[in-house]
Amino acid sequence: MESNRPPKTEYNFLAPSSRFAFLVRNYISIWQPAGGPPLFDKYIPDGSATLVFNFEGEVRCFFCQEGNALPPFFLIAPLTQTVGIEVNPPCRSLVVVCNSSQFSRFFNLRFDQLADEPYHPASFLGGDALWQKMKEAGSPEKQICVFEEFIQSRLGADEYTSDKIDQIYDYIVSEAGEANLDLLQKKIGISPRTFRRQFLARTGMNAKTLCRIMRFQRLWDNFLTTGSTDMQEMVFTGHFYDQPHLIRDFKKLVGELPGEFFKRDQEAIRIISGKKSDSAIR
Repeated sequence: MESNRPPKTEYNFLAPSSRFAFLVRNYISIWQPAGGPPLFDKYIPDGSATLVFNFEGEVRCFFCQEGNALPPFFLIAPLTQTVGIEVNPPCRSLVVVCNSSQFSRFFNLRFDQLADEPYHPASFLGGDALWQKMKEAGSPEKQICVFEEFIQSRLGADEYTSDKIDQIYDYIVSEAGEANLDLLQKKIGISPRTFRRQFLARTGMNAKTLCRIMRFQRLWDNFLTTGSTDMQEMVFTGHFYDQPHLIRDFKKLVGELPGEFFKRDQEAIRIISGKKSDSAIR
């Protein structure tokens, strides 16, 4: 007997080659076959800069209530608030999730100048030749090889060396927002004024905002792993002062109360936001 259920979206995480791990956190391949409904939900910030290469189907962005169709490849600048995304099947995409501090430095961008819109044409990639070559490559694994060959061509024989802003950014991300910023600045040797200016240019946000984003991501990871929705445990896990502090930060970033968010269907928002479950990246 045939099933009436819509075709399931394939959603896989792949790790970058070690040489490019300074830039790329992970790759996500998404394949949504024809016959299913559009995938619509919020994209939740995670402190990253993300390249999206869409080889089939249409992606629309809902920002300030406008549903704009996005180009075949584009940049998601680091966000501090959610935006709505609609993916219309059939869809075949490769998403490249990158460290925003390293990304802006590598491509010579200023994210503080891209704050007006969340999505931008990726003109710094030099036209559509890379997108076309990736499309012709076929499989996600081969598309990743093409992308990494492109990064290698820009990197040359040099190794990427982290600077002071990279080091603080990496620490905030790795510690899930639990960072003593004053102590970090003194240890690394950078003045507060210089740090604030350079961090904003490189990540599009201040360090405290990134800490807030990463604390939320820790709570989401914990929920996807354990299924726990205990509020006191969330306060403890996220190192919030108290429950009202948790609720304020949660609603400011996500636009929902914790109880609402963790009881909702997680599949679409997890795919849209590039969030893996408790399964490891392969």
